[in-house]
Amino acid sequence: MLEDLLTTLEIQKPERRILVLGDLMADKYIWGDHLRMCKEAPVPVMRRVNEVYKLGAAANIASSIRQLGAEVYLCGIVGFDDAALSLRRAIAAAGIATGGLFPSETRPTTLKVRMMSQEYRQLLFRLDSESTTPLDEKEVASLRGYVETMLPEIDLLVLSDYRKGMFGVPSFSRWIVDEAGRCNVNTVVLGRPSSLVSFAGATTIVCMASDAREFMYLQGRGFATELDSMGKEMRKLLRCGSLTLVHEERGLWQWRADGERETVAPARRQRIDCLGLEEAVTSATAIAVALGMDPGDVLNLASLAAGVICSKAGYSPISLSELQRFTEIRQVEPFPV
Repeated sequence: MLEDLLTTLEIQKPERRILVLGDLMADKYIWGDHLRMCKEAPVPVMRRVNEVYKLGAAANIASSIRQLGAEVYLCGIVGFDDAALSLRRAIAAAGIATGGLFPSETRPTTLKVRMMSQEYRQLLFRLDSESTTPLDEKEVASLRGYVETMLPEIDLLVLSDYRKGMFGVPSFSRWIVDEAGRCNVNTVVLGRPSSLVSFAGATTIVCMASDAREFMYLQGRGFATELDSMGKEMRKLLRCGSLTLVHEERGLWQWRADGERETVAPARRQRIDCLGLEEAVTSATAIAVALGMDPGDVLNLASLAAGVICSKAGYSPISLSELQRFTEIRQVEPFPV
């Protein structure tokens, strides 16, 4: 069955155009060798060996969707800084259209700098540069104009919130979902507890189970512990076509408007880490929804992507070839409830 899904994906992928709108992030890895301990403080002195830029947040989702074969457009806010230049170059190198990247005079490009030990392959520290304030009127107007122009041209809209201010104006988030619906464009949302209400009515919402519990608490429903009842109530609150909750240990859980619920167990493979899990699930869900797959196939493809990303180290996009290789060891089974 999975082989059939991937064959469908491989054949139909060039026909789909997807717009990813969300918080953009650059991940910078500085690799170095340890020279000695510093005399000024008990910290290591490192000699820089090389540095690598990777796409993070919404840009990571866009990169995965592009590697899965769709034509991708990316929209978001960057700063007037070196990080924006590096991010633009990395996005263009990934084959993603950059016409929707708008510079802001008041906020920096979100950048995470990680100092890595070359010898021990270990993270030493991380330095973040970001702004979490909501977008101003000028920034919202730029994004709104671009979205209005692109909606008639695309097959799917992905909204990706990382709490960096992109969806800090609820009326803007609400407008995006409503306008996409008016244009008959499906929406896939990776949401956060504080912003999920603004995305009510989306086609599909993806959320980590921990974020779902926080969302229900914020809605005055208490701190839920039982996934099934929580997911069912949450989908009704958000009025979405389907809701997918991602649990690191218990796999993917999906609730649909017809009242059906489906689960897929975690992939049977050694897990290295779960960095990038929600991005991988969102990317696979997006391409599957864009291709018109039925909900069960959407969930299976997303679970396959989750298995791939958890078998890799660190944040990175997923590709069609990785999904194809992973089918050799993947077992799809309903999770016992």
